[in-house]
Amino acid sequence: MNRYPGPRSFTGDDRHLFFGRDLEKQELFRLIVLNGLVVLFGESGTGKTSLLQAGVCPALEARQYKPVFIRLNNTAEAPEIQVCRQLKEGGFIPADMPEGRTLWEYFSRFWYVDLGEVFTPIFVFDQFEELFTLYKPDERKEFIKQFADITNHRPPPGLPPEAAAPPQAKFIFSIRSDFLYLLDELSADIPSILRCRFQLRLLGREQAADAITRPAGVEGAYVSPKFSYSPAALNGILEALGRHETEGRLAAGHPTATLEIAAFQLQLVCRQLEARIIQEQKPESFTIEPDFYGGRAGIRNIIDEFYNTVIEKVPAAEREAAERLLARGLIRNGRRIMMEESAMREEYGLSQATLAQLHEERLLKREARKGELYYEISHDTLVKPVLERFKKIEEAERERKAREEEERLQKEREKIRRARLRNIIIGIAALALLGFAFWRNNAALSAQQSAQQAEERATIQRQKAEEAEAKAKEAGEEAKQQQRIAELEKKKARTAREDAELAELKAKGEQAKAAQAEKELAEKSRILFKKFLIEANDDIYRLQYENALAKLYEAESFGLEKPAVARTYMEIAFWFAETNRLDSAKTATAAAARLLGREGLAKEVEKTFNRIGLRTLLKRLDNDHFDFLEARHFPDLVPIPESEFMMGSPDSIGSSNEHPQHPVRLSAFELGKTEVTYWQFAIYAENKGLSITTFAPDWGVSGDHPVVNVTWYDAARYANWLSIREGLDTAYIFEGDNFQRIDSLANGYRLPTEAQWEYAAGNGAEHTAYSWGNELPIGKKGGNVADETAKRKFPDWTIFTGYEDGFIYTAPVGSFNPNDFGLFDMTGNVWEWCQDRYGSYQEEAQVNPIGPDSGSYRVLRGGSWFSLPGRARCALRSAVFPDFRYYRYGFRLARTGGQ
Repeated sequence: MNRYPGPRSFTGDDRHLFFGRDLEKQELFRLIVLNGLVVLFGESGTGKTSLLQAGVCPALEARQYKPVFIRLNNTAEAPEIQVCRQLKEGGFIPADMPEGRTLWEYFSRFWYVDLGEVFTPIFVFDQFEELFTLYKPDERKEFIKQFADITNHRPPPGLPPEAAAPPQAKFIFSIRSDFLYLLDELSADIPSILRCRFQLRLLGREQAADAITRPAGVEGAYVSPKFSYSPAALNGILEALGRHETEGRLAAGHPTATLEIAAFQLQLVCRQLEARIIQEQKPESFTIEPDFYGGRAGIRNIIDEFYNTVIEKVPAAEREAAERLLARGLIRNGRRIMMEESAMREEYGLSQATLAQLHEERLLKREARKGELYYEISHDTLVKPVLERFKKIEEAERERKAREEEERLQKEREKIRRARLRNIIIGIAALALLGFAFWRNNAALSAQQSAQQAEERATIQRQKAEEAEAKAKEAGEEAKQQQRIAELEKKKARTAREDAELAELKAKGEQAKAAQAEKELAEKSRILFKKFLIEANDDIYRLQYENALAKLYEAESFGLEKPAVARTYMEIAFWFAETNRLDSAKTATAAAARLLGREGLAKEVEKTFNRIGLRTLLKRLDNDHFDFLEARHFPDLVPIPESEFMMGSPDSIGSSNEHPQHPVRLSAFELGKTEVTYWQFAIYAENKGLSITTFAPDWGVSGDHPVVNVTWYDAARYANWLSIREGLDTAYIFEGDNFQRIDSLANGYRLPTEAQWEYAAGNGAEHTAYSWGNELPIGKKGGNVADETAKRKFPDWTIFTGYEDGFIYTAPVGSFNPNDFGLFDMTGNVWEWCQDRYGSYQEEAQVNPIGPDSGSYRVLRGGSWFSLPGRARCALRSAVFPDFRYYRYGFRLARTGGQ
């Protein structure tokens, strides 16, 4: 971790490095606590976001407030819709809450529970000027009207009485000073917007000195050693960064305390100096002197060259496109805007690696929205160097094109001049050649006549010589002819033998080619077979059974590995049978029977017309594989014996809602070996006409992962459905869609009580801190919590350092060692719903406690893949509304008794 954030804002994780704003933190904190609406304003670069995130928000959270940051910068959506979406994505309101409601309803529905304590929300509208700069008047009118209803305690028309209470929330508008006048547009509807304002000014000399020097000496695991600044170096930095208009006052003898310094520039300089210390491997307690940074000019160059330094690291092939994106795509009318990553890559041809590099170098800032990444230039201070450098590029490009055009015109002029000269020379040469040709023609006719006479005389002499020679040779010619005939006969015999040998070799070659072709065909067939079989099983893993069946038909056509294909057919048949898709189930069952040589059983399939009959045939076909499929698709419960234990935590450990620790006696019960998976829950969903995509997280559905995005009511309905399927009594009583009560005497499936869950998770009366024991996690003796794997994808996460569980999000159930009861994933993976309403503990001993009779929240236990181990202790409690759907929430089932 660096000591200075550089271009980015401070976050809550940086609060121990945030110096120079003590007075501002105290005053702004006081205003927020005492007022419902506060306007924070200041120039760009003063550090408004840093003050909120690293200064004020940690103090607010300690006082049971929950700051929630909201940006209104997506012009594709109405502002109030963006509020709804961001609250959903943050997990602050139910994910299935419909859009089109009012801000009153969104803010009223807000919940935040941490360790069982309910926090009051503080909605921070960061960079609020975007409401005015990005939206047309009619687009922001509705937002202003709805927000005015809240601040004026005026319920929107049509609300039911129970929703008419004003939202218990506070609001902060953070806006740049040069846009402050725009709030007058809101003052008629929202008078309170003028009452409480806090101006954040540029850093003064003493404040800037603290912000520069104190992080350098903080103890901790930082990438740089501790270092310091000499007085001369510190003064040089302060004066170089001070506002230009103050320099004249300094020269005139005014005190240096009048210096005003932008926090952004200060952090940028300090980050570059720290980077140089790291690069040059300076020792512990190194002192920075003015010559280390090149004096006043060197500080100025750091600011001016930051952009140049970062952009020069971009691969040469993409550098021009990157600069064009920054200057033309991410700046409009001299102001920063945001752009979607896919649009940036498509329009400007930049690779994902280059965009990630610019983000890592803090030139770009990114944020995720609905699974898409958006980028913007990290700060207004960088707009000027971006535009200036690109202006030079454009000027150089215009000069280059002008030179090329001048060169082209010069070449055209030279070409025309040469063509004219060539035409003149050709004309003169043509006249000369015409006279010379006339003279040469007469001479050629005379020479031709003499040559013909000489040739006739030579022909007569040659004929006489040839006749004499022919007579001389005629006598020996016949003998030579006979000799040639003999040689030709020998050659023919030799040629026939060679032809025979050649034919034999060709035949062998053809055989070899045929064998090789057959081998290659077999190999290609095997590869294609494997491809189709693997894809079919992948589709099953993602619950896409129709696709899997089509792929399996292709795999079967190769006639390979028939038992493996048959088992896959059986799994598809099992799914279709359990979801009452009987025709598809019968087709897959018959195919499996034929592949296993069970023709008689294949014929019986046609006579089977219900789920039970098909299950019987599948069990007869392969009993062991049927048992495997049954265990995969339906929960397996583990018996937990009658017992006693101390529930909760000692007063010295944990949070107040875990106290007091008290004795509990439990009767025997059964608890799910694993969390309910997508394979298990999807059969219920299909039978009830529900789409499994309703419960899908952003990273997709996988069969053996725990189902998430389930409400408490979803879990209760699944338990009832499974009970009815097995002929058991249902534990949860519904009238239509409305939940009424729990039948505690029912023998069917239900959620575990909070006491049952804690006892089973903590290995019984031993009551260990985690399901794996009291020590911190190690490898498979651990669980799926926030770890190094997740940190690589989400660098800003706080994790359990040094632990690697191998999963970014959820893990397949059973990926880690079970606890002493044989239960998997009781710590981490997903938060698990319990049956109880949330309430305080009592000191008295209890027998089979079931929680309070009333209350708005239902209990959750166990932590998730997002949790630090400390947030996943067996005794730790959390609670939310039972209709809340979240990608970290799942469940496991229980039953009363030891059946």
